[in-house]
Amino acid sequence: MSGRRVSPRNMRRMMKNLKVEEIDAEEVIIRTQNEEIVISNPTVNLTNMQGVDVFQIVGSYVRRPRRSSEGSSEPSFDASSLKDSDIELVAKNAKATHDEAKEALIKTRGDLAAAVMFLRSKKK
Repeated sequence: MSGRRVSPRNMRRMMKNLKVEEIDAEEVIIRTQNEEIVISNPTVNLTNMQGVDVFQIVGSYVRRPRRSSEGSSEPSFDASSLKDSDIELVAKNAKATHDEAKEALIKTRGDLAAAVMFLRSKKK
């Protein structure tokens, strides 16, 4: 980078020339070999810079182990293993209903902190 500063006027001009498309997304999932990064209620913008599509994603996220595919040796999550005390703890901390907390815990495979973060991000 050259270290040159762009004047506010030139910056506004450049931003005006960028054609930014906002994508109405409910959720974005980034899968790596070992985990999923789930971004809930994201703001997603798409623009093309020098012939390359560029996505900008902004939002709250949770990390969770990658879900197993059929036939995998990884054990599946058993929702019946959830404790009522854990569900109530998530509901209280996220200011959510019992059912919302239970659903979030299932989505996050029992991760209490991730469930609270997931519910809080949905409320924004």
